[in-house]
Amino acid sequence: MVLFLVVILYLSIIGMVALIYIKRWEIKTGKVFAVRARPTVMGFVHVTVSWSKDTLPSKARSVLHRAGLELHDITRHALASAILWTEHTLEQVLNTIRQKTLPPPSNIKASEFLREVAEHKKTLAKHSRHRNVIVDD
Repeated sequence: MVLFLVVILYLSIIGMVALIYIKRWEIKTGKVFAVRARPTVMGFVHVTVSWSKDTLPSKARSVLHRAGLELHDITRHALASAILWTEHTLEQVLNTIRQKTLPPPSNIKASEFLREVAEHKKTLAKHSRHRNVIVDD
């Protein structure tokens, strides 16, 4: 945008310098520059200015409206895709957790040693609960 404005500024400066030089030449020589071309140039300038005042704003508004709708659709699609991807990833994580935490099959019996260890842990847990009880006096 800045580059566009700088180019327009330079073109305007060059145009103004050219007009001043032509006007100076006309005053100095007493001749009128491009007498036959002036009505054609004025007609072109009139059409261009009226088009830029009347047609250009409505066209720009229409283009910007369509661009806004496209941007809205793209954003909505991206958000929906992100939500679906997140949902799919969460489902995969939940399935993985479910598979890792499934209880062992009931038809497999634990060994005698593992049963003894489990009972010992239960008794330790009971004793630690009784010791950690805080009595308020």
